[in-house]
Amino acid sequence: MTTKGARTKARMIDTTLELIQTRGYHGTGLARITDASGAPRGSVYFHFPGGKDELVVAALDRVGAEFTGLLEALLAEGRTAAEIVAAVFDDLAARLGRSGFAAGCAVASVAVDAATDNPVLQQSCARVYESWRVVLERVLARDGMPDAARLAGVIVSLVEGATTVARARHDVSPLVDARAVALDLLGAAR
Repeated sequence: MTTKGARTKARMIDTTLELIQTRGYHGTGLARITDASGAPRGSVYFHFPGGKDELVVAALDRVGAEFTGLLEALLAEGRTAAEIVAAVFDDLAARLGRSGFAAGCAVASVAVDAATDNPVLQQSCARVYESWRVVLERVLARDGMPDAARLAGVIVSLVEGATTVARARHDVSPLVDARAVALDLLGAAR
């Protein structure tokens, strides 16, 4: 059983994540977070003494863990590297479509909006991207792909770039094209 405080904290993290995905870092203020989450205003600094940045880091950690969990689950199912990479692109295209292209990647949003001027957020974004790259590297190495570390980094970059372009264009074709390129890099049939 979770406490009321734990539920409030989780609701604020969830709300922050949703707002960052749709409004970016600078468009996500504390008042908007508390209003949308139904949390009392004082609860932000109670749960997140570091304020907005600590709350954003918690939201990025959540999305990072969710995506890493997806990769780990696909790996546990015994899927090949090509199947996992294809599933990632397919999942992101479906998510963008369901949101009407309103919800992009929270990590990319923060990286573009605030990471340049904020070392805490820059490190958080870098940590999340690295966690994704490490899991992909493990999958690629398991399947005997040469230069798995570099290839994993390229695939993370393809995913993030294609997601951003797809969102801007309101069209999943950049993800479809990036998926094909990634599979070509893996030497897999599309």
